[in-house]
Amino acid sequence: MDSEHIFTKMISLFVWFSGVYVLAVKGWDHFIDAWYAGVGPLAAGLAVSAALITAVLKGRDILALHCRLNLQRIDAMEKPRIYHAFSPAFFLTLAALMAGGMMISRLAEGHAYPQLAVSTIDWALALSLLLSSAEFYHNMTGIIE
Repeated sequence: MDSEHIFTKMISLFVWFSGVYVLAVKGWDHFIDAWYAGVGPLAAGLAVSAALITAVLKGRDILALHCRLNLQRIDAMEKPRIYHAFSPAFFLTLAALMAGGMMISRLAEGHAYPQLAVSTIDWALALSLLLSSAEFYHNMTGIIE
């Protein structure tokens, strides 16, 4: 594997972890707003539990599959470039998800339980991304040592 493949995979890893960070921070912000708006400890605990369970049971496998397929796609390229880190369909999907996330965040503003729901979704996605990032490790073991 040459340096172009490694660099392209590192770019995709950076984007992947950027998503983890942004979603975790956004989820924390909504959680704090919901807490100060009057959500009780039981609802908060259920929200955190739901995010963990969702990420571990479903999200991790779905995102790990997409991560694995993307890394295989990069491996199959003869000379990958920086813009090959993800497919064009990924960028369209990401734009749609970001627009949807902004919309539900705006709709949830000022309402305790909708903010808690948005927080749960963000944390579930962030943890799913984090767990599925193990695919990068499995794919690149032995390269970065």
